[in-house]
Amino acid sequence: MNLLTRIFLPCIEHYKYDICSDADKTYEALLDVDSARKRLNPRSRLGDTSMLLCLTGSCLASTLLDWQLWTTLFIFWVSRWMRYHSPNNNLPPYANGSVSFCSGITVFLIVYYLRDCVRRYLVQYDHSCASGGCVFNICTMARRCLTKAGAWRMYRLVNAAHLLAYVGLGDAYNEENLFDPFNNLYRLLTKDEVERVKQINLGGGNAYREVIAWAMSSLKQESIDGTLTNKQMKAFSAQLLNMRGQLARLFHYTDLPVPFSYVHAINFQTFLFLPLYAHSLAYSYNRNYSSGKPFPAVLVLSDSMIQSLYLFWYILAMLSLRTLAQRLQDPFGHNLEDLSVLQFVRMGIIGSSKLMCAPAFQHTSEHAEASLFDARDALGKTFEFYSKTLVTEGTTLVTAETLEMRCIDLEGDESFNPLQEEKIFITLENEFNAR
Repeated sequence: MNLLTRIFLPCIEHYKYDICSDADKTYEALLDVDSARKRLNPRSRLGDTSMLLCLTGSCLASTLLDWQLWTTLFIFWVSRWMRYHSPNNNLPPYANGSVSFCSGITVFLIVYYLRDCVRRYLVQYDHSCASGGCVFNICTMARRCLTKAGAWRMYRLVNAAHLLAYVGLGDAYNEENLFDPFNNLYRLLTKDEVERVKQINLGGGNAYREVIAWAMSSLKQESIDGTLTNKQMKAFSAQLLNMRGQLARLFHYTDLPVPFSYVHAINFQTFLFLPLYAHSLAYSYNRNYSSGKPFPAVLVLSDSMIQSLYLFWYILAMLSLRTLAQRLQDPFGHNLEDLSVLQFVRMGIIGSSKLMCAPAFQHTSEHAEASLFDARDALGKTFEFYSKTLVTEGTTLVTAETLEMRCIDLEGDESFNPLQEEKIFITLENEFNAR
């Protein structure tokens, strides 16, 4: 009983993340799923044997509840019973290996479908990380280049745009379960700004694009006031437009999923192939010995059990790959395999806030820098003289850069002999020390 509970209870717990009603799409439900994802991540580093009983978060949990699995096994046992009681010992023409061709086509379609969905999953993860990186870049530049009020305004707007993009990305996240909780907690937008973005309609990309336009307008005003130079203005604009482009690519993948015709072909092929394969496998044995004496019923039953286990593994593998591909196709949902939007948004807001509130950097003296430099591990005699302090005497200035350029000139000379490289370095070092 304990073993059955341990196997099937995680299946039921995992299944609740697949079938979510509107009542389950709350902020508390999102926190519950996000906590489950965090508990699931360390399991991927477990050993092979320790991982077998961790069904929560695996495709095996949902596949065990798939009706196609048990229907196919039922067809196998019914066909085997019919085969055992059939008066004709000759095998039907489709039972002698002709199904292998259809099996190869079905497996190829599923594996190719999975490869494309994994690629979509990883690319969207890269875009999500890149958009969060733009938030850090903009806040870092804002603290250095803008006034205090302007820097905090830029912090608010870029994090609000980042949040609004995920709100409009799909059905899993909306105003009630994502935007309102984060905005009430971190005060990203004012009351008037919230009313404006809600008038735009948070579903879709219009809201986050307009907030980015607000950030551009704020930078323009800072430039007019003389706070920003033209070069700094271009750097800010490039980061804001890069952030908009990274978020827009997420919407591109949402607007263009895997073509329906391809997904339909895979499901239709699987729906037809599995029952035919089970029927073919059930008939693929002779009821009698070569001498004509029939097999004992116990031997037939044991052979049927072994073949049913083989069929169970085959169906489980095929349906698990198909289920995994379907989940990775859209990585912004409630499944445990989906990307953690709460983590992306929270990391951007809290991380950039820490950047804004960190104490100012205390510049060190030249003596302190020289002490740290002298305490480092040596690079070797060949490269030591490149790092020495500038020496100026008379009208001659000898630096590491000038010595390096002289080495490059020597290497470009046709008469340069690589065997004398060490001698040239020693000569240049002596010249540096002499000056």
